[in-house]
Amino acid sequence: MAEGTVPGLPPNTSNKVMVRNIITGVITTVVGGTTIYFLGFHNSGGSGDGGFLVTKDATMNTWKSYVSAENVFYKNFGTFGFENTKEGIDRYQNSITEELDRFNSAVKRILDTKNIDPTLSSLMVSRLVTNKNWVTKHKKYLDKYKEIIISSADQEEIKRRSNEALQAFQNDVKDINQRFINEIDDVCKTLTAKYSYTFSMTDLLIYKQQPNQNNNNTNTDNTYTGNNNNSGISSGGTMIDGKALVGKWSSGTNTLYQYEDGKMYYYYSNGDSTYGSWQLYNNQLYHYYSQYYGAGYRYVYNLSNITHNGFSIALVDSPFNRFDFIRAIQ
Repeated sequence: MAEGTVPGLPPNTSNKVMVRNIITGVITTVVGGTTIYFLGFHNSGGSGDGGFLVTKDATMNTWKSYVSAENVFYKNFGTFGFENTKEGIDRYQNSITEELDRFNSAVKRILDTKNIDPTLSSLMVSRLVTNKNWVTKHKKYLDKYKEIIISSADQEEIKRRSNEALQAFQNDVKDINQRFINEIDDVCKTLTAKYSYTFSMTDLLIYKQQPNQNNNNTNTDNTYTGNNNNSGISSGGTMIDGKALVGKWSSGTNTLYQYEDGKMYYYYSNGDSTYGSWQLYNNQLYHYYSQYYGAGYRYVYNLSNITHNGFSIALVDSPFNRFDFIRAIQ
């Protein structure tokens, strides 16, 4: 997992804006259960061409190629940002279009491989179809955003209307992530059982298992991922109780939710947000950003001043930014 830019300081409107919230939506856009063979992207051969072993080999290699294409796409998307101007948004949209075109072309080339299992072919074809639908919705959102920043000089009005436009877009595509999770999980289980080879959704970076994230050790290494029994609240070097960090917390106008099951939601004052998971490990707080702003990054903090009503965190690496949280009213 890569280290990211400084968290807690959401993008400045001069270069990145709240639209980054929805970037990774396209990373996980596949319509569940769609089987399409008439588009010209279906596999060129079949299991009958070379038998079971030929199909197994072709499917395993195709999966590796598909995972590679997805991961390159995911990492490249994380580099995009834009100036908060009409021209900046246009450049941003062009970057998205070019990256999607490269990804779609790569998937189509992969689909030309002979003897792919139809289950995997279907997954990749539906990915292409849904990309097209997502682009249409996203362009509509960006056109609305450009209209907002052009029509008013009032920053508060721009913020309010931008939030409304973003929420409308997110509502429009909100089921896509879960559909993709459902479909790729089912495809991986089906192919694994069929070919006795591990096809795993965590091969994709967006779903990659974080180190220690499911570690259930207690007391020996101070790992807390929810529902375990570490004890002792202290900021002086003794063991920290992970349960002390569960709750709704405020730092200025930013709001952080850390749940007992390890889920984490972080909402910034400018309307940006990130979703992911949190972990206490060796008295340090780990944040893993998996969706929206900063997706794909990990941040590690030293903890101090821990009480029932608050705690402080500071990045372990430069620039060592510090944030003081107080417990918020639920």
